[in-house]
Amino acid sequence: MSQVCRLILDQNVPDAALREAVFAAVAQENLEAAVGQVERLVRPPEDIYYQELCDSFRRVRTFLPSLLRTLRFGATPAGHPVLEALEYLREVEEKGRVQAGNPPRQVIMGVWHRYLPETDDKLDWKAYVFCCLNQLRSALRRRDLFVQPSFRYADARIGLLSGQAWEAARPTICRSLGHSLSAEETLVGLGSQLDHVYYQVAANLHTNQLARIESVNGKDDLVLTAPDKLDEPPSLVRLREEIARRLPRVDLPEILLEVAARTDFAAKFTHVSERESRVDDLRTSVSAVLIAEACNIGFEPLIRNDLPALRRSRLSWVNQNFIRNETLTEANACLVAAQNSIPLVHRWVAAK
Repeated sequence: MSQVCRLILDQNVPDAALREAVFAAVAQENLEAAVGQVERLVRPPEDIYYQELCDSFRRVRTFLPSLLRTLRFGATPAGHPVLEALEYLREVEEKGRVQAGNPPRQVIMGVWHRYLPETDDKLDWKAYVFCCLNQLRSALRRRDLFVQPSFRYADARIGLLSGQAWEAARPTICRSLGHSLSAEETLVGLGSQLDHVYYQVAANLHTNQLARIESVNGKDDLVLTAPDKLDEPPSLVRLREEIARRLPRVDLPEILLEVAARTDFAAKFTHVSERESRVDDLRTSVSAVLIAEACNIGFEPLIRNDLPALRRSRLSWVNQNFIRNETLTEANACLVAAQNSIPLVHRWVAAK
């Protein structure tokens, strides 16, 4: 392949003689074997590495029946295709594929069409199972699917106001967002703004040097070019230097621990069943768990076996028993109240 590419890039080889020069350098059967090897090694963009997944199907079979039998999922409208697919898999486990009938295909999206084409009457069962599990993982992360009952993976809509509570808060919320109390009126206004902006962009597109339409893989795509960087004024550079010089160099955990000491927001994290249950250095453990979750780094970078408050077992116990929606809400309210007591915050609000 390397020899062939060199010949193609060689300007001294005329186009008419290129094919002859290629086969003179590399036999056709050798070139075909090289192309086949490249196709086996190189994966297309966004491939799911199905062959590697298929080799692990026996491992999936060790937990899939228990997962389908034990967990009960709920779904938002966007998660209904995944929920239907999971119900089908559960029915297959109970009755068999023949009695379960045809599997729902709405769950098959994106690159999975390559392994589960619409024209294929004989469904690749392993590919379908992996497709459902992949979509299950994505739906859980998007909160389109949730577990019933659950503290951590419950329906995200549970925290929304409804009924009389919503009606009481509705005027204040709509006013703060600049929306009308009527949903229909607000939607009409937003639709009119979107329509106006769309036609404005379309009318100015031919004169916009930073935006263009290009054909990518047979489809028209909007390509945006980053504008030239503006030079920073010397006053801004000096201001940034002065601010950086005045700020102490501390790590994120130290900042969170200081905020916890000033506001005592860690006291809002109570045990899920024993409300008065407290342990030594709970503030440190809660702060570590919050950093692990917020930064998506897991517990490993924060574990210290020489400190009981930062041992893996303690962090896991705190995460399972103290971190839930209601405690997070109370801790957040505590932080907001503490911020509201700072005079500088009121000056910022007044400046706006």
